Amino acid sequence: MTYLRHARRHVHQTVYKHVEHHIGVLGWLSDTTTPFSAPAVDVQGTMPEEYEEIKKLLPGRLGITLGPVADPKEEEMGADSGGLWSIEYPFLFDCFMENDSQATALADDIFDIVSGRVTNTSRFLKVYDFTASTPVAVSGWQIEMGDFVRAKADGFKNWQITKATATLYYTEPDVDHTATGYPSASWS
Repeated sequence: MTYLRHARRHVHQTVYKHVEHHIGVLGWLSDTTTPFSAPAVDVQGTMPEEYEEIKKLLPGRLGITLGPVADPKEEEMGADSGGLWSIEYPFLFDCFMENDSQATALADDIFDIVSGRVTNTSRFLKVYDFTASTPVAVSGWQIEMGDFVRAKADGFKNWQITKATATLYYTEPDVDHTATGYPSASWS
């Protein structure tokens, strides 16, 4: 694979689907199987940012939010001619439940999933291309989950957060990352 258009979206969706699948395996997606009599979890791609909107949330929400992305870094000398590059993608997993023990339990399970501690999980994920009707793994692209931090949201007793950094490692032998300017073409 030489280039993956909208890579940020594919990285977010890869991590989202990985976590959603495994919290389902652990019983969080059904009212009849949730731990600690918690409500079934509704998984969303973001959490509201405004305080007034957050206060309206119903318990049983998991927001998987992708933060600001850094510039690509060369991991190998000669990366411009086909070597290894990396980009760090910060993820926030916001666990909003009925009480602190439920939020903590969900956040603990999220931590265990992204750190590879749950059966059939790994800190290393293949990146999938979601543009096809059936997602396919992208050759030469891999995510490593790390830099884990757990926190409690200020002012909320029922909201726990797990932060993780997904470092994408990839090769793009046909892309010149050092090119500057625009191609010579008429823009009119």
